[in-house]
Amino acid sequence: MPIPELKGYDCTDLDPIDQWTPQYDRDVYYALCLHIGMPDSDGADYFQVSVLTPESINHLNLGSRISKMKHIVVNPYSWCAVLDSVEKVLSGCEGDSWEQSSHRLATHFHWEFEGYESYT
Repeated sequence: MPIPELKGYDCTDLDPIDQWTPQYDRDVYYALCLHIGMPDSDGADYFQVSVLTPESINHLNLGSRISKMKHIVVNPYSWCAVLDSVEKVLSGCEGDSWEQSSHRLATHFHWEFEGYESYT
C-alpha cells in the first residue's frame, strides 16, 4: 500500500515558510497548506493545518478549542519539527487507493474536498 507523499507546501502569511524564523521560537501560530498526493502521481490535493506551540495555545486562550482544530504542535518551533510531524501523519495514512488515503488524511488535516458530493 503506498504512503501519501508531501509534494509541496505554502503559507500565505509567511512566505517562504521553510526559511522563516520566528522572533520567539515558543510563540508560533500559523496556517500551513500541504500539497499531498500519491507517490506515483504528479497531482496533489490541498490540506490545511494549524501549526502552533504550547505557548501560543496559552497566549491565544485556545485551550478549550484546540481539540476541535486540526493542528500540529511543536515545542520549540522548528521547520524540521513541522516536517517530521507531517511525515509521521503521512506514514499512518497509507491506503489501497487515493480515496482511502485522503479520507485518512482528512482526520488530521482539513482537506479541500472534505464533504464534497458529486452532482451526478
